[in-house]
Amino acid sequence: MENFIDTISGNIYLMIGAFVILGLLILSFVKKLFKMALVVVVALVAYVLYLNFTGQDVERTLKKNMKAVEDRASDVTKKAGELMDNDAIKQAVDKAAKTISKK
Repeated sequence: MENFIDTISGNIYLMIGAFVILGLLILSFVKKLFKMALVVVVALVAYVLYLNFTGQDVERTLKKNMKAVEDRASDVTKKAGELMDNDAIKQAVDKAAKTISKK
């Protein structure tokens, strides 16, 4: 890995190429996020229109659904934090300890 980084940093043309590829990847990712956000907004507007046309209380229904989404998001965040605390941190500490003991 160090040899790869040294090769790229030593040649200006490879470095420019790497930055161009990185920029294109970031641009592609941002475009996909924008499209996904646009789809979510369109779906939300369609849902509000549906609620309005069927005579349901839009504000109460949206608050109830947002509360459910917030509860699920907090549960997922909590469980992800627990998994990260248990596995990833222990593995990182063990790997760092092995690397330090080798040197």
